Amino acid sequence: MSHEIRSIIEEFVRQVEIAVQVDARDQLASSLGDVVTGRRRPGRPKAVRAYGTRPSKGRRLQGQYIGRLRKLKGAKRAQVRAMAKKKGVAAAIALADRLAK
Repeated sequence: MSHEIRSIIEEFVRQVEIAVQVDARDQLASSLGDVVTGRRRPGRPKAVRAYGTRPSKGRRLQGQYIGRLRKLKGAKRAQVRAMAKKKGVAAAIALADRLAK
């Protein structure tokens, strides 16, 4: 290869290496800059509901069931779970309320 072509290729390779290093540095700086400056990056968005809407009745019942089940331990918890399978979640919530007293 001629000396001229070799120098052109070497210059091109040097420019590509510099461009890659600058890009990598910029990406690292942008990701670390948030940590250093304390700026909060966007995370998982909170569940957004339309104004005035409520969760469905089934979801509310399930939440009530889980909440009451967490407060119970052992045999009482097993009774409530069996009731949920046998007669449904609403009956299981009523049983959990009675057992919690």
